[in-house]
Amino acid sequence: MLTKPDVLRELSGVLSMSKITFLMCLLACSGKPAPEDTETTGDTSDTAPPEDTDTSDGGDTGETGDTATTGETGDSRDTAITGETGETGDSGDSGDSGDSGDSGDTAEPVTVSTEQYRSLSAHAGHTCGLTLDDELICWGDSTKSAVIPPPSGTFSQLSPHCLLTLDDEVVCWGLSASDTVSEYPEEGTFTQVDDDASFGCAITQEDGSLACWGIDDESKNDYGQVTDAPSDTGFTQVATGVYHACALDAAGEVTCWGSDRYGESTPPSGPFERLIAGNWFTCGLDATGTITCWGSETFGIPTPPKGTFTQIDAGYQHACAVENTGDIHCWGSNTHGQGDSPEGSFTHVAGANYHSCGIQEDGHVQCWGLDNYNQSTPP
Repeated sequence: MLTKPDVLRELSGVLSMSKITFLMCLLACSGKPAPEDTETTGDTSDTAPPEDTDTSDGGDTGETGDTATTGETGDSRDTAITGETGETGDSGDSGDSGDSGDSGDTAEPVTVSTEQYRSLSAHAGHTCGLTLDDELICWGDSTKSAVIPPPSGTFSQLSPHCLLTLDDEVVCWGLSASDTVSEYPEEGTFTQVDDDASFGCAITQEDGSLACWGIDDESKNDYGQVTDAPSDTGFTQVATGVYHACALDAAGEVTCWGSDRYGESTPPSGPFERLIAGNWFTCGLDATGTITCWGSETFGIPTPPKGTFTQIDAGYQHACAVENTGDIHCWGSNTHGQGDSPEGSFTHVAGANYHSCGIQEDGHVQCWGLDNYNQSTPP
């Protein structure tokens, strides 16, 4: 027979077992492991750091002291087009700092044209192309606000603001009726024309002499690019930069005039087959497809890509070339993605201030870089 103390001991054991059973039930029902099963060695900090979101624009901070050309905020070639202040003009080469990252102002998504083209020319806020039917189509802001609008008709060759008709006559258009575009030669026949808004030059059909027009002696940007044009004959091509120009003769040798501040008008010996000229630089393409450049070293222009190229063109402070593989290579300033050429196979490329465009093998156009005036959105 159990005594009272024995009963109390039995009840105490039953209550303790019930309490343990109750606690185990709570843990099981809550889905949490018992304290002794808890992992304490896991890496609670194993989350990827945020990606680098640096969108600062290093910008082209190179040429900052050339007082001879003050007032050039962007590109004096098209002063009616405002808003492009990425490059504050060439006020001197005081550091050759080049493009320091330029991760801002990313290029817009590449748009492919519906029209097919055979050649292009681009400048500041616009682009123009000749279709397979030799008709001119332009897009961008300056084509809409031009005092002298782009002409209609059919043409054989184009530059940023001038064209050759099928009758070999020069016709120009532009933003101001009082600047160079209204002064082009209205008589005579020509084999080639090039312009840089503030001045232009053409090769006469008669004897290969030069006809240049535009900036006069009273302009602060006059470096003799018009008045100092050579009187020789026998030229086959002319290329106009911002403050200088160069011409190619039948032997492939180069003659330059105008500004020579950075050696842009001191060419190496040829022979070359094609010339291009930009802001303070010049490049030549020889018969082997090799590119040679000279002039300002601020953006690395005198160090062109290696390879065999079939066509080249100059922007403001960058250049692009089509390789014999169909790839496009650009070098120099890349503040707005103008040097970020797309993949694909191309036959032609055109460079402008802060955008570039290329013609694919099927004739459709792709553009890249700044698109603030729809200059990189071909129709």
